Amino acid sequence: MGDTDTSPLLSEKQKQETPTHCSTITREADTSIQYSSSSHKEGISSPDDITEVTAPNQQDISKKHIRLYKRRWYIVVLFSLLASVQMLVWNTWGPISHTAEAVFGWDDADISLLANWGPITFMITMPIFAWMMDTKGLRMCMVITVLSLGLACGIRLIPAQQPSMLHRWLINAGQILNAIGGPVCTSAMAPISSHWFPPNERTTATAIPLIIKFLVLAGSFIIGPILVPDAPRLNQNRTASNTTFSLEDYSDSGESGSRSNISGHTVEELKQDIYFYLELQACVAGVLLVLILVYFPSKPPVPPCRSAALKREDFLPGLKLLVVNVNFWILSVISIMVGGFSGAWMGVFSLNLKSVDVSQKEAGWIGFYSYLVVCTGMLILARLTDYFARYMKWYISGLYLISASMYLWFALICIKVAPFSLVSLYMCLLTAQMPPTACAPLFFELACEVAFPVGEGTASVILTFTNQLGAIVFLFIMMIPHVGSMWLNWGIFGAVASTPLLLLLLRERHQRLDIDTEHTPSVKKEH
Repeated sequence: MGDTDTSPLLSEKQKQETPTHCSTITREADTSIQYSSSSHKEGISSPDDITEVTAPNQQDISKKHIRLYKRRWYIVVLFSLLASVQMLVWNTWGPISHTAEAVFGWDDADISLLANWGPITFMITMPIFAWMMDTKGLRMCMVITVLSLGLACGIRLIPAQQPSMLHRWLINAGQILNAIGGPVCTSAMAPISSHWFPPNERTTATAIPLIIKFLVLAGSFIIGPILVPDAPRLNQNRTASNTTFSLEDYSDSGESGSRSNISGHTVEELKQDIYFYLELQACVAGVLLVLILVYFPSKPPVPPCRSAALKREDFLPGLKLLVVNVNFWILSVISIMVGGFSGAWMGVFSLNLKSVDVSQKEAGWIGFYSYLVVCTGMLILARLTDYFARYMKWYISGLYLISASMYLWFALICIKVAPFSLVSLYMCLLTAQMPPTACAPLFFELACEVAFPVGEGTASVILTFTNQLGAIVFLFIMMIPHVGSMWLNWGIFGAVASTPLLLLLLRERHQRLDIDTEHTPSVKKEH
């Protein structure tokens, strides 16, 4: 991965030009550039106070150079694979829940707890990784995350009698260990794009991990059931009112199920299928562990742009700046509302489709195609934003208005006010789901812009935290007896429709981009 210097030195005329601003810049002995601003000397007097940061003078940049490395694509893909495998491990049990319940003697509460360890552990480790990303660097965060993932996959393979309390604790411990790195896997896209990519590639670099994660998440609902046969299709004890499954149904008396035969499958074969799936995940995690330990630096030797060379605020001062940053909290409120409603709505939208007699299978295909549309839309939006970065809030506002109209259409279909057809259902749901999810990279980049000079790691983790908080709030609302799910159709319509109004209050600032584009020297990319 050798790299050569591809950046020409600045011309003598550019070297003589020195911008004058209210903030002073001093270059440290190493590769970082220190800044001071009036907010440090006089304190923060109001929420509208903005810490101004200027670019280093042209002579400093010419000495430091600006350089793009081909390995930047390797770094972002490697992170994408880690984040995707972490999500795959988290989502192991949902798609094969029927078989796991029958073989291990679990129930729905066990499956729910395994899934809930993700957001629960996120809340605990979030402050730690928010501090580490901007103070200790991305490499330490990545190493901790991949080690936790490797331990999680390994501990689930420890031999234990099934069903038993020890086996249940091992599986839960695996879920907790896997979830430790959740804040890194959901928030490190923006710091990576900031450290490794130039301004005209940053949003795309932020979008790539999200696209790969969504594709792997969609694939997990297919891979799991392919490798592990569905228990309801193998054995069913039907009564007049329901269908029940139990471990005893799979076993012969005194044989612990090893010789029982249900549609050609024994309990032992089902266990082997499950553990084969777990072993595949462990193998992939092992490969990622080796690759990250061998090479995953926190940042390149030479920055790709001026803003990447600037030293960010320390963690605690950065948090203080975020607390009074009105623009950042506008984005956080949108994240709580839209993220919370969207997560809760996606979890039950198949139930709403029952009101129009759409089968569970058809609902599954709608969800699958939604992911494909979201990934395509995310890539297109990211590339457009890289070239027209100063209009992010207008992109988001226009797309959210379209999305809101589609959610309204869907709500009217569910209450049988609007006419129903399968074509119209696909059209409104695919169009409705694309903007809130595909705009995620834009939200991350816009949050980092308005939060600057607060570190991208801190801003991204806090934004992800608000999204998780919204999902948890609406999860608890869904647990209220007899609350139903139809109200979510109107809730998500209201949340998405109000987003453009909130964005009108946002003062869109691009301090990083201003620094990068002011007298930017030409940079030859290595391809």
